[in-house]
Amino acid sequence: MRQHLNEKYLSLRNPICVTQQNCSYGALIQIFLLFLLLMPVSMMAQSTKTFTVNMTGDESDPNANDIGDDGKCDVDPITMGDQCTFRAAIQNQNGNRNLGQNRITFAIPNAPGTGSIVIKIGSTGLGALPPILGSVAIDAVNNDGRRIELDGSMAGGGAIGLRLLGGGCEISFFVINSFSSHGMFISGTPPPGEGGHRIQNNYIGTDFTGTVAKGNGGDGIFIDNTPGSIIGGTGIARNIISGNEGRGINIQGLDSSQFGTNGASNNLAIGNLIGLDISGENALPNKGDAVVLNNAPNNTIGGAAPNEGNKMAGTTSTNGVTVTGSFTEGIKILGNFIGENKTGAKFKVGIAASAKPITIEGNVITDIVGVGIDLFVKGDGSYNIRKNSINGNMTIGSKLRFGEGRNVQMMYQNNLHTGNGMALDVVESVSGKIDWIFAGDTLKLGQAGANFIFHAAGNKDFSNGVYQGNAGVAFNYVADLAPGVQMALRAKADAYTGNAGGARTGKVVLKAGTEFSYALLGSSAVNNGKDGDRLDLFADANVIATLTAMENRFAFNGGGGLRWISDGKNLVTVRAFIEKDIFEKNVLGGLEVTSFLTEKSILDNTVIDNGGPGILINGTTIAHLEGNTISGNGIGILVNDAATASINNNTITANGKGIAFGGTGTGSPLIANTIFKNTGLGIDLGNDGPTANDAGDADAGPNNLQNFPVLTAVSSNGGNTSIQGTLNSTPNTTFRLDFFSNDACNPTGFGEGQAFLDSFKVTTDASGNAAFNAILTGITLPAGAVVTSTATDRNHNTSEFSACLQNGNVETADLELTKKADKAQYTVGDPVIYTLLLTNKGTANAPDVVVTDLLPAGIMFKQATATVGTYDNTTGKWQVALLNSGQQATLTITGTANVAGTITNTAEVTASKLPDPDSSPGNGISTEDDQSSVSVQVIQQQPDVAQQYRALMQQITALVNAGRLTPREGRILNGIVAISLALENRGQIQPAIFVLRVFIVLVRNATQRTRLTNVDRNALINAAQKIINELRAMPLRQSSATSDSGIEEWKDLESRARKELMGEAFIRTYPNPFNSYTVITFDVANESRVQLNVYDVNGRMIATLMDKVMQPGVQTITWQTPDLPAGVYLLQLRANDAVTTYKVLHVRE
Repeated sequence: MRQHLNEKYLSLRNPICVTQQNCSYGALIQIFLLFLLLMPVSMMAQSTKTFTVNMTGDESDPNANDIGDDGKCDVDPITMGDQCTFRAAIQNQNGNRNLGQNRITFAIPNAPGTGSIVIKIGSTGLGALPPILGSVAIDAVNNDGRRIELDGSMAGGGAIGLRLLGGGCEISFFVINSFSSHGMFISGTPPPGEGGHRIQNNYIGTDFTGTVAKGNGGDGIFIDNTPGSIIGGTGIARNIISGNEGRGINIQGLDSSQFGTNGASNNLAIGNLIGLDISGENALPNKGDAVVLNNAPNNTIGGAAPNEGNKMAGTTSTNGVTVTGSFTEGIKILGNFIGENKTGAKFKVGIAASAKPITIEGNVITDIVGVGIDLFVKGDGSYNIRKNSINGNMTIGSKLRFGEGRNVQMMYQNNLHTGNGMALDVVESVSGKIDWIFAGDTLKLGQAGANFIFHAAGNKDFSNGVYQGNAGVAFNYVADLAPGVQMALRAKADAYTGNAGGARTGKVVLKAGTEFSYALLGSSAVNNGKDGDRLDLFADANVIATLTAMENRFAFNGGGGLRWISDGKNLVTVRAFIEKDIFEKNVLGGLEVTSFLTEKSILDNTVIDNGGPGILINGTTIAHLEGNTISGNGIGILVNDAATASINNNTITANGKGIAFGGTGTGSPLIANTIFKNTGLGIDLGNDGPTANDAGDADAGPNNLQNFPVLTAVSSNGGNTSIQGTLNSTPNTTFRLDFFSNDACNPTGFGEGQAFLDSFKVTTDASGNAAFNAILTGITLPAGAVVTSTATDRNHNTSEFSACLQNGNVETADLELTKKADKAQYTVGDPVIYTLLLTNKGTANAPDVVVTDLLPAGIMFKQATATVGTYDNTTGKWQVALLNSGQQATLTITGTANVAGTITNTAEVTASKLPDPDSSPGNGISTEDDQSSVSVQVIQQQPDVAQQYRALMQQITALVNAGRLTPREGRILNGIVAISLALENRGQIQPAIFVLRVFIVLVRNATQRTRLTNVDRNALINAAQKIINELRAMPLRQSSATSDSGIEEWKDLESRARKELMGEAFIRTYPNPFNSYTVITFDVANESRVQLNVYDVNGRMIATLMDKVMQPGVQTITWQTPDLPAGVYLLQLRANDAVTTYKVLHVRE
């Protein structure tokens, strides 16, 4: 063991080997030390001294003086030889400190034990050791290779292990434990001290093995306003500072309010194990923070070279490194391992710093309960947080806050966040200027990525970040800027992948006079759960905001690719530029812009295979779209609300619809686009399918629902093409007509615009009509080519595509109309159903068809349903925007007959854009096939049944007047009779009979409170039964399928009648029939004793299910019948004097 320890600690005993572990000069140094020991005393008279401790006691040297003592360490001058204790060695060091750096060595013979050699400080009653003055090198390894252990358990209150009050000391190999105060105290007399000490390979707060905590009562090492000390080193030069009641390393300086000079600077703590055992894996935490720097500027904790970082563990109430005070500039926290251990002990905060410019670099921060890096920025200058690894499920990875009015450059670069609750939480100060360089950072697998709240002016530059697999939003920000602030937020070459809450979300609030710019460049947002990039902007007056997205890729996101949404205010100063981006397979759509002025700035994008609209323009946006490729989307371009867009030179193909306008915006020109192979309309004004032209084009809607041209003939001859047709629109107005050629017609029969042919101008007359024959010189169409056209007015409103017309064709539509009623005879009050069938037997699709069918007097309109188009009952017009060749359309009109007699209804086609070979719309000629009539007979209802109803109601009223029914009972019974009469009037005979049967049951069982005599009761029952017999003799005028429609009208009345007349009522017995149980539900009108018994058909009681006093209300009981034989049973409910019996059927499986 002795040889092993000497070899192990050789490099520390030779100062040259502190930074060079493989020292080749060890033998020379040993020879040199031996030479010093053998040198004659006369030669060493004025040189430094070496004091060798040779006993474990704690006695003092009586001859040791402050300066100039006898130079001999001897606690017992009477006894032969020198008896030198460690206390005496310190005394002699202090007396000879004027000589330079002396040495204290240990050569204790025959020391007991096999581990460390223990010196019990205070065992002689002298208390703590004296402070060490001057400069001394203490190598606390005995000559047999055993460490020296200073045990302070007997040193008394306030005792410190070692007090260094001089400068330039080298303290190594001690085991210092069990002192009531600090393990080691470094200061001056008075502070600031000289400092410059080197403290290496000491165990402070543990036993000699470095595995068992034997803590000191204060800090492990306390540096009091003293500079320049080195605590630890690489490899075996490190200290173990663990198990102490206070902090691990505590460096304290003076603040500006204290008298004196701040000297707590340029200290270095490297390679130490703080709060860990010798293995560096198991926690032996100090009860205070691992490292504290208070008013201690320009100190370094850790280092950038290999193995220079300290390794720290702690508790959930302590921090790894704490920086506080008014003097905190120049601090460096480098390469430390904070929180990593196998025993699971966790710090509350990894690094907590309230500091002026600071560098936090290369640290590994893990196993933290709260925050990895908690930084409050309180000074101007550059802050560097770089290359840190912040891992584990801590609440926040990095939390940054800022003091007001600061001018700060924040360098947050190449940090790795993994598995944090929130990787980054930043709130800027309201005032000041904060510039960000956020580059190369990775935020992954956490609950949320970055959360920024920007308030301050400055450039916020983010680049080359990786945001991956976070459960929340990868990058969330709020920019809430004070008036007059200028801020730029830029993200370049960032990658956002697999974040469930979305890639980027932002909210920007701009006050008057602010300037804000946003740029997302060369980044990618792929496979995120929500939007790729969403920004909501709210702007006051007098702001300038510019948003740019360029050369980004948004793909496979669960929301939209890009969504920029403004509150619609101050559009002139809010601009958006979206250029050369890729939007692919996003669930809700490619890109959305709401209430922005985009000028000429949605350019050259590729928008493909998105679930919703490829491009969505909302709000009050004024947009310009050009050069985009838009394919495979739910809708290619959707313009909503009051937005307008100039849409030019785009390729729009294979979408659900090409371009749809769903709002009220006007003035959107569509010029020279390539639109083809879309499933729906190529251009859809109103986003509701083909919109029929209206006479004079006075209707309102998107692009004013501009009427489209009607093409009547297309032919190609002599190298030219002639296109003939008409346009009906605003009177006395010039229009631009654009003509297109297509390989095939759109499935709707309208459009599209695969290849632009030419444009042609026409002017309408005073009636709004213009006929045209456009000669397209030098253009020849192939056989079978399909031609379409659009019209654009002088206010830039472009129409939908016209109906298709094939080259060489003249369009005709043969419209045939038939009409019938559901039967020939009705009674007044009956529903009358008319069915109109419109058929296009022509070769061409018929646009803008109008059928007029205004119901005649005697038939009151109720509802109408059309398979194609819409019906307006006030005008009687059925408008069909397009009826394809061979297609049929049906209109069903339902009315009510309210006048007896013969009623004739006539319908006619009154408008069509194409000629009909055998009829003319609206000419009133009944022999043409576009007109059809039907006559029906309406008779008056037999009066005798109604009279019987009235007689019954008069009987009830008479009983009320005689006092044998209460007014409430009378109202209820008359109400039931009135419901039955109403059902009969509507022809619902079976429901009317059913209601009268209920009336009879109620009257028959009305025994609880009414004063009816049997004569009264029988008279009412007989009158109701007579009406039932009359109803049975009537022809059934309503199918059973509709007879239930009136039942709901009397259910509530029936329930109230049961309570009022009978006192109780069954509500439901379900199921019935039943095989193992049934649920019985009944209501009780008043507080009653309720008995519920079960009898078989022979009157024998089977069971008593209930016998108790119950409060009013609905009651439920379940009757379990596992062993009950199959058969009919009677349920008897007795409530006070009222008895009700119901039958139930029990079956066996």
